[in-house]
Amino acid sequence: MKMLKLLLKLSSEYWNKHRQRFLSFAFLVMAGSAALCSVALLIRSEKSAILEEELVLLGNYDVIVYETNQAVYEQLLQENENTGCYYELGYVEAGEDSSPYKAAAYDNSVSEDLYHMTCVRGKYPEDAGEIAIDLSIAKRMGIAPYPGEEITLRLYDTEKQMLAEKTYVVSGIFDAMSEEAYGGWKRYVYQLETYNESYDLPGVFFSKADMQVFQPEQVTVFTQVDEAEERELVEKILNMQLDPSLKSEYIVCNGGRRMER
Repeated sequence: MKMLKLLLKLSSEYWNKHRQRFLSFAFLVMAGSAALCSVALLIRSEKSAILEEELVLLGNYDVIVYETNQAVYEQLLQENENTGCYYELGYVEAGEDSSPYKAAAYDNSVSEDLYHMTCVRGKYPEDAGEIAIDLSIAKRMGIAPYPGEEITLRLYDTEKQMLAEKTYVVSGIFDAMSEEAYGGWKRYVYQLETYNESYDLPGVFFSKADMQVFQPEQVTVFTQVDEAEERELVEKILNMQLDPSLKSEYIVCNGGRRMER
């Protein structure tokens, strides 16, 4: 008991004499810990930003099948839930001098994440009457590239036969085109250049609620798969009952995404 009292007394005296030094030491420890945590968060944030940028440039899929039919999508979806698609709707124009741009519609949120062309402003359309549009295309069509803007579009099918003219509200802006990028698109379909130079990447996305006016017959399907299973999957797709217009060159293994990650 006496020993305990002596220790308490010595501790109290030490504290009274060295209180300022102890508080300074404690402050330095806490400041150092805070600095380490901040650096760790900054590194993590930077890595996340780099990964996001790479996924926007490459997509979050390993195999993509361009312009195939719904049966292929449904069969791949049964085998792997990390499968998505966008519907090949047709084309749109706006204004007197506008060029036709590919129109598409995601099947669901999984498809949006796998294709991974993230909106830089706003979001992809969820309701009828909304569209998401590429930044450069919006400017070419004569509208400010911001959510809330209205634009009247002429709608065409895949054969570029006019279907209707409707007004839509911009819900989101994505950034897929660039004059500095090879081929004009940041995510250029270079693997198809030799075989299908006419393929256009989507420049406008509609909601599923609006896609029936186009009556789409084709979809572009993308899926995640282990590297060892890529070739097997491609062979399986080729053996499915595909649309006669689908050729092997339209199936692309996205090796860049796996390499970058």
